[in-house]
Amino acid sequence: MISWKIAAAAGLIGAATSLFFAYMWKSEQVEIAKLEAQVTGLRGELDQSRANNETLKTQIKQQVGSVNRMLGLVEKNEERVNEVERQRDAARVEMAKALAEVNSMRATEMGRALADPYDRGNAAFGRITDSLRRISGETGGAHSGGDDPDAAEVRDVK
Repeated sequence: MISWKIAAAAGLIGAATSLFFAYMWKSEQVEIAKLEAQVTGLRGELDQSRANNETLKTQIKQQVGSVNRMLGLVEKNEERVNEVERQRDAARVEMAKALAEVNSMRATEMGRALADPYDRGNAAFGRITDSLRRISGETGGAHSGGDDPDAAEVRDVK
């Protein structure tokens, strides 16, 4: 009978071990299924992240192109500004020269007018007459036939 008891005990131990391993096997299968679901979800997230990454790369390339175009425009504008500044500076120099000349003429004109008032008046009349002739388009004297014999002699003394 001992062998029967030993066989029964061994059978019970085998059955319990078998049930324990079956339970462990099922729990591992459940755990593996959970992990596979997580991996599938993570793969989806990874694929979405890769797609977003490619979209961002494309947008960055477009923005780099836009920035390069803007930099080119900025360079052109800087060149234009520099050219305008050079022209402005040249105009200022010319204006300063003209102003100095005008001031010099003003200073000497007063003395000349006091020294010979009629001569200065005749010179001014001659300059105005020449200006009016140029405006009207006339190239000759007071009339198309030549100098006006009635006009006073005009000479500009500097």
